[in-house]
Amino acid sequence: MALLLRNLILTDPLSKAFEESWNAGLVIVAAAGNSGLDAGSINTPGINSHIIIVGAVDDKGTVDMKDDVIDVFS
Repeated sequence: MALLLRNLILTDPLSKAFEESWNAGLVIVAAAGNSGLDAGSINTPGINSHIIIVGAVDDKGTVDMKDDVIDVFS
């Protein structure tokens, strides 16, 4: 799995550009790029460990984390 993911990072043009930017000293923050709720749904740019990824959550307007869900647009 790790080798497959590494190959995807090296062959995906956007992911490769992020890694080259990181190697040049830039810090990159981007949306996770998820395609759903299932395991393995994170795609480019979120697959690259050289960037900081962010997502969204719907906290239902409460402080109780038990009712939190992934937001519909995330």
